[in-house]
Amino acid sequence: MKKKSVKKKGVKESYRRRCYVVIDFPEDNEILSHCGYTVKIGASDGDCVEISIDGGNWSLCRKAEGYWWFDWIDYQEGFHKIEARLRSKNRTLKNSIVRKCKYQFM
Repeated sequence: MKKKSVKKKGVKESYRRRCYVVIDFPEDNEILSHCGYTVKIGASDGDCVEISIDGGNWSLCRKAEGYWWFDWIDYQEGFHKIEARLRSKNRTLKNSIVRKCKYQFM
């Protein structure tokens, strides 16, 4: 009887499964009323976190106090979609769930 060979998953693959990146703020469907907003992102260890607004170019976030932050200014009124990604060695490890929000001048 022939034994089945079982491939062991590499450390890199198991690390990727444990990675996370989550947009903490703004909350989903939150209404923003100021002309500037600081997006707060929680993420596992990686080299950097980047953010994309409305499917645009990826911008680097800054790390402080155990979180990643992005100072978002000059955005237009209306609905917006925000996505973050965790990167390491020029590779994307994990993408966040897209967060929706609305800017409404009050």
